[in-house]
Amino acid sequence: MGDTTPVLPPTNGAVRFGACRPPADAALASQQGWDFLELPFGQLALLDNLDGSLAVRQQLESAGMRAESFHRFLPAQLRLVGDDLDLSVVENYLQKALARVASLGGHLAVFSGGKGRTIGGGYSRERAREQFVSVLRRAGDIAATHGVTLVVEPLNQKETNFIINVTEGAEVVRAAAHPNVKLMADLYHMVMEDEPFSVLDPVADILAHVHVADTGRFAPGTGQYDYPSFFAALHRIGYKGLVAAENTWHDFPTEGAPSVGFLHDQWRESDRTRQS
Repeated sequence: MGDTTPVLPPTNGAVRFGACRPPADAALASQQGWDFLELPFGQLALLDNLDGSLAVRQQLESAGMRAESFHRFLPAQLRLVGDDLDLSVVENYLQKALARVASLGGHLAVFSGGKGRTIGGGYSRERAREQFVSVLRRAGDIAATHGVTLVVEPLNQKETNFIINVTEGAEVVRAAAHPNVKLMADLYHMVMEDEPFSVLDPVADILAHVHVADTGRFAPGTGQYDYPSFFAALHRIGYKGLVAAENTWHDFPTEGAPSVGFLHDQWRESDRTRQS
């Protein structure tokens, strides 16, 4: 096993806000005020070779942006639990995918795989949990060799039947007990599952990434999500990681700047309210 020292994106002691957008939007995102991009990995996995990765990285650097995190990292057909789990297939995919993440300058990948971790009817839930934890440990070993941290994403029960809340996500992360395997929280999924933001209190030590959106999973600032309470919870636990807007954009060129401005305003206001 290689060096398992977790490598997280640099935050300079403060939360930074990023947009989940493709490399082509790097210059625009920089102009709008975003701090980083979270790239959709599925498209980048199709790059022919490392030269393709270098071209994307140069595109980002010319715009003054970094691709520090990646979502849509696990393909839907990759089984993570069940009788059809093939660990060698998972390992082979992770070796190639994490090498690609590292070649693009990434430090963090969202370990979601809702379909791949869905437990089939009649299959032992406890056995599935054991399998998933084993997968996480092996994935953590591979991630460590590439200087990447994996973050387990709790989803909602419309997308999977396993790990549908922050507490359940924390349980598997703690069971894996690997320094390169952490937890993330997604505001959209938390709202879908009606989770109280107090569930973040006991996971402060393993929370390494956050996704945000707004009502209907549209751009932050366009709906009714309770950002004051959500950001207050993050302030309360001393969260200093990345916050990425993962949502549907009606028109990113016009929505991006107001959205990142809204996030900064809400973060500052929640901090002022907390300290007053």
